[in-house]
Amino acid sequence: MEAIREYLNNMFLNLPETPQVLRAKAELMEMMEDKYEELTAEGMSEKEAVGTVISEFGNLDELAEELGIGDFMKKEEEPQEKKSRHADRRWGLEEAKKYVAFAKTHAMYVALGVMLCIWGPFVESVMDGAIDQGYIGALIGNLLGNMGMFLLVGAAVVLFILASTKTKEYGKISRYTIALEEEAAAYVRENQEKDERRRVLTTCIGVFLCIFSVVPSMGAGLCRNLFAKSILDSSVLFIVGIAVYLLVSGNSLKNRYQELAKAAANYEREQMPNAHAASGTQPIYQKKKVPAFAIVLIVIFGMLVLSLGAIIPFAIYRGNLTTSTTSTVTTEITEEVQGVENAGIPLQTIYVDADAMALNIEATDEVSQPSIQYQGEESRKPNIENKDGALSIKSRSQGFFMHFPFGNLTEKCALTLKIPTSMVQNTKVNI
Repeated sequence: MEAIREYLNNMFLNLPETPQVLRAKAELMEMMEDKYEELTAEGMSEKEAVGTVISEFGNLDELAEELGIGDFMKKEEEPQEKKSRHADRRWGLEEAKKYVAFAKTHAMYVALGVMLCIWGPFVESVMDGAIDQGYIGALIGNLLGNMGMFLLVGAAVVLFILASTKTKEYGKISRYTIALEEEAAAYVRENQEKDERRRVLTTCIGVFLCIFSVVPSMGAGLCRNLFAKSILDSSVLFIVGIAVYLLVSGNSLKNRYQELAKAAANYEREQMPNAHAASGTQPIYQKKKVPAFAIVLIVIFGMLVLSLGAIIPFAIYRGNLTTSTTSTVTTEITEEVQGVENAGIPLQTIYVDADAMALNIEATDEVSQPSIQYQGEESRKPNIENKDGALSIKSRSQGFFMHFPFGNLTEKCALTLKIPTSMVQNTKVNI
């Protein structure tokens, strides 16, 4: 039935989509379906039934008057003849090999370009983690992060341009008529079948990776190393990039085969309207769908992975609670802020951003300069900056997934800020 529907679409390809033409198309489709069901009910095979239906209803010129579209056929007759004379191409085995190679290269360029665009922010996020952990300086880290992101995006743009350039060599071939020699058609069909099996597999893997991509980020809060935590937290971009590559490459290659199949069908319809039905030859492209059971299995397996991704960090956290009486990973740090009147500028503002920890601010005569006391994990010690009359205390970033229930399973932290009483009246505190 799908072959009949595709053949009917090709029959009306060059006619305007007016209400009269669309009505005639629907009527003809109904007639062909009724005939097909009648033949199959009589015991005829599907292949034989399709051939008989196309041979009986496949000549639109004979049915035009009956369907009420004779005027449209006359208008299209002369341009169609000119198109058939000038647009037909005959491809041998060599041309078919070149087209298949083009289709695979084009799919790879487009898929790689999309993947690199997704990986750009991942590189920048990893560099931010290296800066927070102290592996590299802020200037070098920001430079490498920005350069890495723009280089990947730039490479993606180059790949898109190359893919577009290759496409121009063939143009929109589905609009033309291409005659494939028997050897060429067999070669295309063989490669298409292999690539279609591969596409089904890569589609399943790609969907699974999209589901799995959030699992590593759920365990980011368990890492005390900020660099490793940043990698886990942003790994969703890296994994999704691979998944998108698999999905885009397979579907892009599928589209190229479909365009060639339409061009070959155009030739058969215009030059040999009854050849397909009489010979019973197979089309060079047959649509195949991912089996429903495979999709269901992927979804079920993905849900199991997500469940395990949530349970395992929780189990680790419970284990840490059990042993917390005998093992302590917290540290206590007291730091007195020096140079509050640097370059003659008195301390005017204290800015505190400590959402991820307990905060206590005291005004006391025990200290002559602002004093900061922190208790908690070393990796979560806040960043302290004293510049131009402003003291800034900011929590380290805990990643995008800190809002997930199991995304920040670390011990509690506390911050105490002591301010001299003499500074309280002249100093503004923003929390």
